[in-house]
Order: sequence, then structure tokens, then C-alpha cells
Amino acid sequence: MSQSEQSGPPSGTAALDPDETAVLDVVMEVLDGREPVPFDQLVAELLEGGHLEALGIDDQAGALEKVHEILSRHEAATGGDPSEIPLTFGEHQRQLVQAQRRSRFGFDDCCDERYQLVEEAWHRVAHAPGDINDALETEDLPAIAEALAHSTVALALADHAIKRHPQSHERLEAFASRLTQLDGAPAASGRVLQASIAENGGRILDAERLLEQAVRDDPSLGVAKFELARYTAEHGDVTRTLALLTESGQGSRLYLDFLESLTSPVSGVGRNEPCPCGSGRKYKQCCLREPKVSVHNRAMWLKRRLVQFLVSARRDHELHAVAAAAAGPEAGEGTERLASLSGDPFLIALAVHQTDLQDRYLAAKGPLLDDLDLGLLAGWSRSRYQIHEVAATDPGVNLVLREPGTYELVTVTDAFTSSEAQPGDHLLAVVGPVGELDELLAVPLKLADADLEVLEPLSGPSGPDAAGIAAWYGAKLQAPDGES
Repeated sequence: MSQSEQSGPPSGTAALDPDETAVLDVVMEVLDGREPVPFDQLVAELLEGGHLEALGIDDQAGALEKVHEILSRHEAATGGDPSEIPLTFGEHQRQLVQAQRRSRFGFDDCCDERYQLVEEAWHRVAHAPGDINDALETEDLPAIAEALAHSTVALALADHAIKRHPQSHERLEAFASRLTQLDGAPAASGRVLQASIAENGGRILDAERLLEQAVRDDPSLGVAKFELARYTAEHGDVTRTLALLTESGQGSRLYLDFLESLTSPVSGVGRNEPCPCGSGRKYKQCCLREPKVSVHNRAMWLKRRLVQFLVSARRDHELHAVAAAAAGPEAGEGTERLASLSGDPFLIALAVHQTDLQDRYLAAKGPLLDDLDLGLLAGWSRSRYQIHEVAATDPGVNLVLREPGTYELVTVTDAFTSSEAQPGDHLLAVVGPVGELDELLAVPLKLADADLEVLEPLSGPSGPDAAGIAAWYGAKLQAPDGES
């Protein structure tokens, strides 16, 4: 491509808005006169230069799809030959997007085919010069709705459209609304799409209502039941959550087993003994007859949902921050080390308890939560990772920790740690109330003297900050065995 072709906005870009045209200019400059450019290199230049901020994109996957879309529209407008774009950028990125979608949404070949049909229809709507009705033929709507109802296609399209087309939310609403005008079951997939839009806009009760309607429209629509199960879980309704996930065919066996364990009969309790749920009634008159979820089990479920909220799309800022701190400044975006640390259980727990994640969860899910979950979150709002000294243990039952700063003693219920820890040990732990007891809210780390030398200077009234802990932990992982 000649230098003269690079001066000024490229011709034939009337379909691109000014921000998209600016990105196209940068892409063409990067590609001009070079050998085929690796995808990671081009995306890194766009992200580091802030060229995609105006389009509301700040992540690698979003950059990949948006640049591909801009180039495709530019080619269509100019009659350009796609072969002019280096294969390592054009075809590789398409394959990478498809692989990411398959991994995240469980797609196979038939899902890809149906997704492509729906995505093409959505793009016609998103880029239509006038009314969207001109971009969608009425006779095409049943086929689009059927494809949208397949597997998790509706969720994949919502993710794509909300993240990649932030300026087109009104058109996405209109697109979904056209589908809901179909009679009976075909309208259900459009309601699932509407629910995703509503949730993204903070209208969580509207989203739940739309999913309930989708299930009524089409009781066989698995994705509607799968999505609705997230809402019944926030209500603390184990029975309905289990039923919805089982009927959807999309719930993981591991999660189903976890939910079933929440209401398992309590062992070691006599029929005439007080019920361990704390109701004051005999066990045979209470949970033996109608099993309830104990406060301890509800706390486990809430912590699991906090982690799901943390790692879900568009909400992983805290996790990315602690993983980046652990990886160190030498690790760039998209490195294997950064990706590995993002899945580290300790760093995930750190992001849950040492950032404002719980506040964001409460803001997003609060209208759905019952008094028990709200009470647990209120108690955990002051719980942070701190350095505790073990004062005493009752193996298999509890341990007594000396609070930092005040040196007050707190008895913590925890069967595993109480069996492993010894008086005099120092633990990096997060302690919080669960009902009338205090518990360890995450697996603690045992600290050596060298660890204390690093962490104690970082400690404030709320304990060491998340970035300081993450940096120490990342360095510790890389240190040779036996060193800190």
C-alpha cells in the first residue's frame, strides 16, 4: 500500500464513524510496508495507544473483533480485496474469535452456523442507514429466532453486541423486540436477549421478569432456564435453582453436586435433638422433614456466587488488577503468566475480599438478595486479609487467633486449618461472621519469618493492601523452593 493512500481518511469509509475511521488509520499505518503482522502485536499497539477507548473497548478480545469488523466494512465499501490484509492478521483473528467463543459458550459446529446467521442479521440492523425494519424481512424472523434459541447462541450474541457495539444499544433493543413479536414459543429467544440487555443496563428485576416470561413462552428453552437459575440462586432458592439447571441440560455436574450437598441430611444429629439450623425445634420436626440450607452452607454458596460475579465477563477488573500485580511489571497483557495467575485460587479470593468487589456485587444483585445474604455481606464488609497469630487450636473444631493491632483473641470455626496449624504460627487470613460464629472466609496462607518482614510494613488498619499482597505472592511463587 503506497504512502499516498495513507494520507487523510481512507476513501470509501462513509459507513464508519469518526472514531472507527481513526482506528482504521492506525491499523493501516501499522500494516503499511511491513511483513505480515502478528495479531498480538497489532492489538497491543492499538490498546497501549488508547485508540479504542472512544469505542468503549479496553480488552484484547474486544479489540480483535472490532478491528476485524472495521476492516470488513472498509473492504466492502471500497471493493477492496481481503487478501491485501495479511493472513496472520485477518484469518488468524477470525479463527481466534471463533475459538474464544467456542471455549466460553460451549459452541460446536452447529452452534457456529446458527450464530453466524444471527450475527449477520444483527449486523444488518446495527449498520442499517434508516429504520431497522428495512434491514429485517418479516419472513426471516422465525429462522433468526430459531437460531437464537439454539444452545447459548443468545448469550453469545448479547455479549458480542453489548461489548462490541456500545453505541448501538437502542438498535439491539429494537432487534430483540422484533423477535418477541412472534407468536408463542419463537418469541422466547428474543426475551432472553432482552433480559441480557436489561441486566447489562442495571435493570435486574426487569431481566428476571423477562426470563420468567421466556420460560412460560417456551418451557423447553434450555438457555432461558439456565439464565433464570442465576436469579433464583441469588434469591437463595436451592430447590428451584437445581430444577432449572437440571431441566436446562446446561448445568455442570460439579455445580449440581454442590447444590445438592447444601441440603444433604445432617449426620450425627439425633431425631429428638435440637435442629442444627438454629430454629429451636427438634431435628425430626424441622430439617429432617424439610431440609433447609444452614447458615454455613448459605455462606459457602454466597462466596461461590461472588467468585462467579468476579470472573464473569465485563466484571473482572479486580481480578485483572491483582493478577497483574502478582505477575510484575515485566509481564505484559496477554502473557501466559498473567493468564495463569488470573486462575490462581488465592488471587481470586484476594480479589473477592480485598477490593470493592463485594460493594459492586451488592449494587448489581442487591434487589434479588434475601435478608440472610444481605446480613452476611454486611458482616463481611469489614473482613480483609490480615496477619493473625495462632494462639491455640482445638484440632478438627476451631482455632483461636490473635487479632492484629488489638491483640484480642477470636475463636474461629474451621475443621481443616485447626488440624494443621500450631500455636505460634502466623497466618495471612480473612475472618468474618457467619451467623453467630466467626469463620475463615478463604483458605489462609501460613507465613514464614521472611514473609512477615515483607508484609508487616505494608499493613495498615485494614491489613496489607491487595496490590502489596499480590506482588509478594507472585514473587513467592517464582522464588526457588525454600526461599521467600
